[in-house]
Amino acid sequence: MMKALSRILSLYLLFPSIIFAHSNSELSVMKFNRISIEQGLSQVTVYSLIQDYRGFIWVGTMDGLNKYDGYDFTVYRQSPFDSTSISNNRVRVLFEDSQQTLWVGTDNGLNNYNPDTDTFTSFMHVSDDRNSLSDNLIQAICEDQHGLIWIGTARGLNRFDPVTGLIKRFINNPDDMNTLINNSVNSIFCDHNNILWIGTAGGLQKYDNVSGAFQTIAARGIINTAVLSIYEDREKMLWIGTSQGLHVLNNTQTSALIPNDKSDLPGFSQPIAVHHILEDHIRNIWLATSSGLYKLQPGENKVSRFSNIPDDP
Repeated sequence: MMKALSRILSLYLLFPSIIFAHSNSELSVMKFNRISIEQGLSQVTVYSLIQDYRGFIWVGTMDGLNKYDGYDFTVYRQSPFDSTSISNNRVRVLFEDSQQTLWVGTDNGLNNYNPDTDTFTSFMHVSDDRNSLSDNLIQAICEDQHGLIWIGTARGLNRFDPVTGLIKRFINNPDDMNTLINNSVNSIFCDHNNILWIGTAGGLQKYDNVSGAFQTIAARGIINTAVLSIYEDREKMLWIGTSQGLHVLNNTQTSALIPNDKSDLPGFSQPIAVHHILEDHIRNIWLATSSGLYKLQPGENKVSRFSNIPDDP
């Protein structure tokens, strides 16, 4: 039940109100129940959502972190007089690791949550401390198969070892092509082969755990393009969302699934930014984009677009 609730919330909080569906062969109305400020949500601009191991839905907004039990919201905000409160109210990214620790990335620092004490531990950038984050604006969080936590910031990539507490920074070096291609890290994904993929403002890279080198994926549609989201489906295909559309990665080659020029697919007459990607239980691919919500049915070569109707509650 909570898993289904998580999917509904993930889609609905990003695109509230009744939604109209357009596709090549269907025209239907999907109705959603509104969950908003009236129900206790701290703010309507939602950046991130996750369901934790206990079944709670966590919602990161422009003004506060929210915990939802299916009935009520508990709101967490930063308190200047409480060092155990969340470090900032603008919550960009949420991630739960294999040890069931909830990580919270904000505009001013990284936090992990202790459910026993209902408190947060903060990790911040300190200018004269190399064992601190490279920047406080947190944009992506991921865990690799060794239990290391990778943190993407606006100024570099960081690897945190929860056992030792050590942080290693990865920063672009213009004179070394094996370093990070761009310091603004928007997305991180660890695939089934434990390959770490990094989406930056300047393109897509993968990290070599042995050599410590970053390889830039020089593929059509991705090179020199901001990569916003990375997702691996059950067929082990890698979906890459960029500021210009969506691509599918097979080894080091990509094919533009969503064309950037005019086509007969609804809503793709101009480039769209693909911010989030999710596969559902029947293998539909859902996209949260700058142009609304999309559902892709890859096996049927079918795309549906869901657009907001402001005057219909």
